[in-house]
Amino acid sequence: MSWNFASLLSAIGQSPLAHKAALVHGSQTISYGELDQRSDAIGSYFTSLGLNPGSHIGHLMRNSNAYMETFVGGFSHPCGYWHSHDTISGGTSYDWGGHYLDWIVSLIPERAKAVSGTRHKRVWHDITNADQERIHILFAGGQEAVFIHSDIAAVRKPKWYLLGTRGALVSQWRDVTEYEIDPLLYFHRHDIPATEMPPDLTVYQRHPSGKVVQQKLAMPQREHYLFHRNLADHLLTGEPITAPLGDSAKVVALLEAAARSASNGCSEELLGE
Repeated sequence: MSWNFASLLSAIGQSPLAHKAALVHGSQTISYGELDQRSDAIGSYFTSLGLNPGSHIGHLMRNSNAYMETFVGGFSHPCGYWHSHDTISGGTSYDWGGHYLDWIVSLIPERAKAVSGTRHKRVWHDITNADQERIHILFAGGQEAVFIHSDIAAVRKPKWYLLGTRGALVSQWRDVTEYEIDPLLYFHRHDIPATEMPPDLTVYQRHPSGKVVQQKLAMPQREHYLFHRNLADHLLTGEPITAPLGDSAKVVALLEAAARSASNGCSEELLGE
């Protein structure tokens, strides 16, 4: 009989040894039974996304050498609502930055140890938010991440730009225009904001021959109520929460550190344990 590691763990998790410790980290212990249940929950989650056995998924490993850059913006006047004024919203990065930093900390689970930030105010003087803000994060494992929000970018950078030890992943914004037939005016034109469209994803891998091969990735079909489904499955089956509360606390700490840095001329803000 041939065994693989996954089937071996599953067999132990359903045996009389299920209560034995499989993983120990400090004061935390996970038994073989709990490990089996959690792996089943994760597998069910991937299946719900349309992945099948044998499908390839990406995972940014702890302690890996990685550089990540993410961008949102363009060259247009910011909206005149409350979140364009820093006395109310906290500043530019507190608007879109919360979303992007949340994605960053979920992709890089290492502890952030240093943060720096910059701000520029040169064009849009009728609002108080900065025209452009940049946040640089250094993680304990050596990984780096950069977030840029700019309302003075005549040329947009990629939404995501990730470098790893075996390749890269680039996510390009998509500008989409739809036309609706009108019997009087012939048609109506609707420009969909790029921020509302899934980006184009391309992965670049270095072949053993030395050639870099690129492949465009298919985006999964958008599903509704994923948050509510994830929360229900967490309560009923123990499925891991996709956006845990601890990540939100990390995001707030990063935003506050970046704001202090920008106010102090891009000082390096060290974060504790």
